[in-house]
Parts: sequence; structure tokens; C-alpha cells
Amino acid sequence: MDVKEDESEAILREFREFLVSYLRGKSTSEKRGYPWKDSWQYIVSHSLRVESYAKELIELEGGLSESEALMIRAAALMHDIGSLDDRRRHAKTGAGIVENFCRNKSHITARLNVKTLLSLILTHQKKDGKEKKLPYAILKDSDILDELGAMSIFMISHQADRERYDYYAQVLKLLERNEYGFFKKQEQRLSTLGARKIMRRKFAFIKQFALHLRDELKGTEKLKL
Repeated sequence: MDVKEDESEAILREFREFLVSYLRGKSTSEKRGYPWKDSWQYIVSHSLRVESYAKELIELEGGLSESEALMIRAAALMHDIGSLDDRRRHAKTGAGIVENFCRNKSHITARLNVKTLLSLILTHQKKDGKEKKLPYAILKDSDILDELGAMSIFMISHQADRERYDYYAQVLKLLERNEYGFFKKQEQRLSTLGARKIMRRKFAFIKQFALHLRDELKGTEKLKL
């Protein structure tokens, strides 16, 4: 027997489908430093991950209505939709795209506050300072959390010279010298307790990984060739 999709999930599915259809085939001449970040598919993947974090934080923080939860998750899906049109002003561009999408869709406007949805998208880039309003805090924290943790290792390893004999040692050095401080800095930017809990879990994983890598590199510490 098929389980009927509830109205909120149906709306979120509609946003996801619009995200894919709007971005499909788009490209940018701006390079982000990591080759996998230059495609429209990356924006979709990132947005889906941010929505997943938002859903987790909504549950961890509590106190939000169903309408607010829907609005935050929709904003998470849409927050970067304008990034291939105008990267520097993608928040404003994205808000305009979403405003046009929501226009004349009474089933969406009846379920969430579109004005606040657009405001969430418009302000998500401003991550300095603690956010007092929970919907805004959850969206910003969810965006910060993405690509920290296991993904950090792949990003750091891309910075190391893969043709050198000491590639593994380079990765370890980059992790300990750069990533530890970066994690601490990002944690200070978080506004919710739930996000800080997730961040500490991610940081513990990174430190454990570095510990294992250091152990596996024993005997080569002073090697210079």
C-alpha cells in the first residue's frame, strides 16, 4: 500500500524539482578552487545537504511550528539557486528567482510565509555575529556545517601535491596546521546549540583521523628526499 505524501513534503519535493530544473545545464566561468564545485550539479548536492542539516537542527532545537519548519527547509533548498547567475549577489538574485516561482502558487503561500522565506535567502550570506531569530540561525548554521568533517579531508587532500612522495605527510600537516583552526573559527560563528554539538562531533572525527594518519606515518617523520 502506498503511503500518501503529506502536504509539506509535497511542497519540498516541488522546490527540489524546481532547483534541478532551474540549474540544469547552467555553468560559470568563475572557479571556486575545487573542480567539483564548478558544476550546477554541485549546487544541487550542496543545497540538499544543507536542507538535511536544517531538518536535523529543527528537530534538535525544537519550538518551531510546522509552517516555520517548512519555510526553513525550503530556504535551505533555495539559498544558492542564484549562484550561477551572479555569484557575488547570489542571495539577492536567488530571492528574486524564488519570489517569481512562488507567485500565484496558493498552495505554497497558504503553508508558509513567503516574505520571510525570501528574507532568509537574502540574509544567509551574512554569517558574522550570532543570529537571534531561530529560523535565520538554523539556515546559516546549516550552510556553515556543510563540507566540514569527512569532506574536509578530501578538500585538504586536493591542496596537497599528489605527485610528491610525502603526500600523506602533507595532508597531515595541512589538517593540523590549517583545518583545526578553521574548525574553531567556524564553531564560533554558529548560533545554535545543536549546530555546535554537530560541529564538535565533526571536529572529533578529524582529530581522530589525523591521529591514525600520524600513527601510520611513524618512521618517516624526519625523512627529507
